[in-house]
Amino acid sequence: MDPHKAKRHARIAEHLRVLLAGLLPKVLQWDPLLKNQRISMMDIKLSKDSGQAKISVWLEGTSQEEKLIRLKHLNAMVPKLRSRLAASLTTKYIPTLRFVLDESYLFQEKMATLFRNLSPEERAPLDEESLPKDENKASF
Repeated sequence: MDPHKAKRHARIAEHLRVLLAGLLPKVLQWDPLLKNQRISMMDIKLSKDSGQAKISVWLEGTSQEEKLIRLKHLNAMVPKLRSRLAASLTTKYIPTLRFVLDESYLFQEKMATLFRNLSPEERAPLDEESLPKDENKASF
């Protein structure tokens, strides 16, 4: 991608993030399931033509099943969000929005589960003798 287009792409994504951060609390108050839900936008990925925006979100304090239900409700709010974005965005087209669960958080949950399931021998910290010696390291 052309460096000029890449900068413009990043500016649009950042502007979209700022606008959505202001709009989400106002629009979500109309959905009883999402009214008190804390939503964190983790990332926004725009398509090459800036016609589609995939918004990774983290929904606080709910089970995986509840997150999927709330995500469905959040995606149902997209038409309202797009109409409100139209008043603030200066682009020719308003991107189609799609909310997805933040996958990096899911990966962290899986890793935490794996670490919790380690046996005591596997969890035992390495002793100082098994670590490689660094001659340049200062000792205290």
